[in-house]
Amino acid sequence: MHDDDAIRAAIEASRAERGAWAQRIRQFPRLYDIANTQSEATPIHPARVVAELRQVAPRDCVLLVDSGAHRVFGGHYWQSFEPRRYFTASALAPMGWAIPAAIGTKLARPDLPCAVVTGDGCMLMHGIEIQTAARHGLAIVYVVINNSALGNVYLRAKQMSPSAAALSILPTHNWMQFARALGADGAVVDKPGDLYNAFERAFESGGTFVVDVRCDRDAPTPVGPWNRAKQASLD
Repeated sequence: MHDDDAIRAAIEASRAERGAWAQRIRQFPRLYDIANTQSEATPIHPARVVAELRQVAPRDCVLLVDSGAHRVFGGHYWQSFEPRRYFTASALAPMGWAIPAAIGTKLARPDLPCAVVTGDGCMLMHGIEIQTAARHGLAIVYVVINNSALGNVYLRAKQMSPSAAALSILPTHNWMQFARALGADGAVVDKPGDLYNAFERAFESGGTFVVDVRCDRDAPTPVGPWNRAKQASLD
């Protein structure tokens, strides 16, 4: 029997077992805490932000998700329908990288809609690149999860002490005004019911648009079940 025939035979022999495994996987819910995607809470829950963005963004939208707590919400609640439509930096986690990276993405594929999910901490680091996008007339939608904190750090620090948490809290900046000062446009959203219209306006603008969404810094990232499963496997 040739090697190719042996491989085909092995694949065929395991077909039923693989099908049963896939069926077991499908029985589990795809999303954790799915109710958060419809949350009416204020400040706004980040899961609601990502869910609304997915509803409004064109199906072939390229999404870049920056590093921070928002990366977990973006990775969990966003759904891409084609390859090379979702980019993140999960291992190195360089804060703010997605803001300029979107410029290269849009220049490489000007035919595709482009959006970024970033945070206020990331904007403090590399938000000035909004000027580059606006100067070149690039249609990029920047969504700022503005929770007035370094989100991941805050979520860990508040388990240590109030003073530790206080070190990760940031002033609340108005990123719409920042964007307009740099030649872009923008909007501030502080109510979940206003997200859809703000995102529609952003994509229809045809230019660089920053949506400053006032979010809840205490919203836990959707990694709890995964962490518990990981700990169980180690035990």
